[in-house]
Amino acid sequence: MITDYSVSIDVRVVDPQALWDAAYEECVFEEHLCHDQAVEELGTREDPNVSNCIRFLIDPGSSPPGLEIQDSQVTGTFATVD
Repeated sequence: MITDYSVSIDVRVVDPQALWDAAYEECVFEEHLCHDQAVEELGTREDPNVSNCIRFLIDPGSSPPGLEIQDSQVTGTFATVD
């Protein structure tokens, strides 16, 4: 029997540079991408592609046993914080 589920995780980015640092470390040390490949995926530390950083950290790439990850997407809602 195959059953489809949808999983949501709501996050708030409080430090885009720290997020980029974590995603960059994952790219370089775990996925063995070179610096240029990581920057192409994640943007620069000064101007990170936040959606790609989140997706890279949250989506494991390969599916765990018993699951087939169909897709993942990250969308942002921008708000001004006073």
